[in-house]
Parts: sequence; structure tokens; C-alpha cells
Amino acid sequence: MALLVSSACSDPRLKAALLLSGPVGRGKSAPARLVQELLCINGINVAIDRDYGPGTQTGLDKYCSREGIPTVTQVNQALLDRLAQPLLRAVQPVAPAGTLGDTVVAVARQHVQEHPIEVGKANSGPWVRLYMRGLDGPDYLWCAGFVSYVVAAAAKAHGHAAPVTYTFSCDAIANEAKRKSKFVKRKSPAAAPPGSIFLVPSATNAADWIHTGIVTGIESAGTVFGTCEGNTNATGSRNGFEACARTRAAAKVDLVLL
Repeated sequence: MALLVSSACSDPRLKAALLLSGPVGRGKSAPARLVQELLCINGINVAIDRDYGPGTQTGLDKYCSREGIPTVTQVNQALLDRLAQPLLRAVQPVAPAGTLGDTVVAVARQHVQEHPIEVGKANSGPWVRLYMRGLDGPDYLWCAGFVSYVVAAAAKAHGHAAPVTYTFSCDAIANEAKRKSKFVKRKSPAAAPPGSIFLVPSATNAADWIHTGIVTGIESAGTVFGTCEGNTNATGSRNGFEACARTRAAAKVDLVLL
């Protein structure tokens, strides 16, 4: 399969973030940080300190050796694009897959397949900035950003506006759905259409939701459902480090219907 290139990326913000003004070499710079982040995304864990030094070079040497390509002392655009393949594959446009909900599921699975992860510090790195419109850092929990990005991409594939306003807030998703009569308080294991948005309610505040994600399908006669969700992990944390597929109990969440 041919490698994707940043210059043809369909996501304008990601495209701008990945296009270099020149080769990245030794020294401190924002592009050096990007190289370090992309190495981590590819399983080559180096310090993310904006300083392209011996550690970064060793990591780059390991990556080149693993990929069977010549080692280099500078990262040009072609090599950066190679490092960025997981991101570039994730944002490839998806063809409409039946209903909008079906396409939402297809987009979500395409992203999860590339294993979006935080790198550097909590809620940080290229994946988080992709979903959070260029923002990252410890305060930027990104589950709602992941949902917003996925739904917007699916709606674009169908040629119409997203049914959910882009937001970083679970509460905003819930309150908008209530205004549009799309909110379902889940008190029984009735089926949820694929592509629905689930919301985990706070155990102490009825007007607060603490996590969100995409419903991918109902399992076990409607008592549990599959998900794709961001800012979680294998245990279902609301502030984890990755986007992944999970299984959740149907009776414990509220729903937003598209």
C-alpha cells in the first residue's frame, strides 16, 4: 500500500501541523517535539522535550532499522509523513455506509484501529490535538472531542452538517440532545441504534455526565453494547490514555440518538 502524504491530508488542521518548513535536525524546536511524539506513537519511546539530541537520534535509528530504511540525521517531509501514517490513515475520508449511524461506527472503528494514544503527558500529543482542535494538556479531557470529531466526519461523508455541535463537554452533548428531544434516559436494556452516543452519568450529580463515546452494536440480548471511545483504557476509565473498543453495561448509561 502506498504511503499517505501530509500534503494530501483531508484534515486542514492536521495537514498544517504535519507540513514542515525544512528538515528537522539537532537542537530545540517545535518540529523536534513533533518528531519525538510521532516516534512514541510508533512504539519508539523517547523523551518529549523539544530537544533533538542523542536520545531522539537513537530512537530514530531504531525506527529506521525496524522499517528497513536508511538511517538519517535529519527528518525530512517524506520521513515525517512515514512516521505520521497512523494519523493520516485515521482521517482518510470514509464512504457513506448505509445510515448516518452506520457511518459513525465506520469512522470510529477506523480511528480506533490506529490506536490513538496520549504521549508526553496526560491528555497530550498529536492524537489529542486532532480531536481537541489543536489543544492539549492535562486539563483537556478528550472523550467528547473524539465523539465530536467522529460524528462530524461521518456527517461530512453524507454531505450534511453534523447533528451534534462540536464540543469538548459531555454536559454540552447531553443538554443539546435534550433540547432536540434526542436524549434517552436509559432505564432498561432496550436496543440502541449503532452510531448512538452514550453518556456516563455522574453518581452524585443528576445534571452532570463524566464520559462519552460511540455505541457500535448491541450484544447479549440488549444488556450490553460495544463501543468506540476516547480518553479511556481497558478498564473504562473516564481519563485514560487511549481510544479503544470496549463493552459496557447498557443499563448504566444515557443515550443520544442521531
